[in-house]
Amino acid sequence: MKAIRGAIFIDEDTQDEVNLRTSQLMDKIYQINGISDKDIISVIFSVTRDVTSLNPATAFRKSGHDLPLMCLQEAEFDGDHEMTIRVMVFANCEDAKHVYENGAEILKNGGER
Repeated sequence: MKAIRGAIFIDEDTQDEVNLRTSQLMDKIYQINGISDKDIISVIFSVTRDVTSLNPATAFRKSGHDLPLMCLQEAEFDGDHEMTIRVMVFANCEDAKHVYENGAEILKNGGER
C-alpha cells in the first residue's frame, strides 16, 4: 500500500470549478500512477476554509467513483494558501507519484503562491 499526495488550486469557489479541478487532479493521479478504482483503499480530501461551494469527495463520488471517501477542512495557519484542494489516496500500487496541479506545485517544497 502507498499513500499518494496531491493538491490543486481552484480559481473560484463554484461547484463547476470544484468539479473540474477535482476531476483534473484525480484523473492525473490515476493516470501517472497506473491505478484504477480497484486499486484504491480510501481517499481523504481536505479543503481550505474558503472552499465551501462543493465537497470534493461528493464531486468525486458523483463522477462515478463508489469508494470510501472523506473530506476535511484544513487547519488554519498564518501564511497558508487559499482556494486549495488537497488529497491523500491510499492505494495498492508499487510506487507513489505525487501530483500537484494548477499552481499547487509550489506546495511540494513549501513555497508561496
